[in-house]
Amino acid sequence: MKQIFLLALITTSLSSCFQQYYKTNTTAKIFVSNFDQQHIQNKVIIVHTPGEAFVLKNVKNDSGSLTGDKETLNPKYDKYMNPDANAANRYPKKEKDIALSEVHVYTNSSFEGGQPVNLSMNQIYRLDIYDKDLAATRRARTLSIVGIAAPVVGGAILVGIAATQAAENLQNIPLNINFN
Repeated sequence: MKQIFLLALITTSLSSCFQQYYKTNTTAKIFVSNFDQQHIQNKVIIVHTPGEAFVLKNVKNDSGSLTGDKETLNPKYDKYMNPDANAANRYPKKEKDIALSEVHVYTNSSFEGGQPVNLSMNQIYRLDIYDKDLAATRRARTLSIVGIAAPVVGGAILVGIAATQAAENLQNIPLNINFN
């Protein structure tokens, strides 16, 4: 009985407990103001072209254009390159700074070599600004708490029932005391 209880607790504890989720906030309506928002200021801007993806460094938002220097994409960002825009996407808590720091800009334009990038807003057909998905994270937290609490409460009830039955069985045992 104790082994079953421990197995249930361990299984529940190790299976997607307290997972973190992010959403892409995908938009096809691109405005200069999208890039002026405070929550974008310290994020990594990843530009997707038909041939490659790269990081845009030293970003400036000038008169309807996004300009900056083209740099090679760090492989640590590969994991979050193609999330499902219509679903909650999971990330490990230790990768929070990576998963929540990305802004993805999609364009059909190409940028050859190491020249500075000048991308006008009308060349961008999609923008993803990754952010924490609070609803999905809360749902996972609630399910995790219930998943951990249920076996604990169930185990306590079973132990209580077993103890009650044992006490009843002890009361039904006749005492034969011989005082010879």
